[in-house]
Amino acid sequence: MSGPSNDHMGRRQRSLGLSEAQLRKRLNQIWRQMKRQWRVLCFSEVPSNILSWSHYAHYHEGVVFAFEPRGGVRSPLLAARAVHYSKKVNTAASLGDFVLFLTSQCPKPSNSEAFEKSVFCKSEDWSYEKEWRSSRRMPGQKQSCS
Repeated sequence: MSGPSNDHMGRRQRSLGLSEAQLRKRLNQIWRQMKRQWRVLCFSEVPSNILSWSHYAHYHEGVVFAFEPRGGVRSPLLAARAVHYSKKVNTAASLGDFVLFLTSQCPKPSNSEAFEKSVFCKSEDWSYEKEWRSSRRMPGQKQSCS
């Protein structure tokens, strides 16, 4: 299913009295709020991958921690999930989805679905990482991103 055409989106933005820049600004505000609310811990199945070291380690320095889950232990580390790699780059919510929501043509994009897409999905170009992630809401943070 494709989103609305650029012409259709332009008409909707004008009807709202918002520019594309204003819509993008609002989406960025929502994204910044989500970043304040959540923490994500990343793991890799491959500790010796040189690309991972060059992307994530400061001057290839650092340490590798090995984790082995134990039964009966409650920890966010045990809730880690494999990252999904895809040819299609996922977006949390498109500008078109947001415009349709603001014009009451569709429901508000789901915050939890947007979070899932942004945290647990990556381009297949990164699949060499064999990454797992664990996420956790910061204590005292409200769930709303509106």
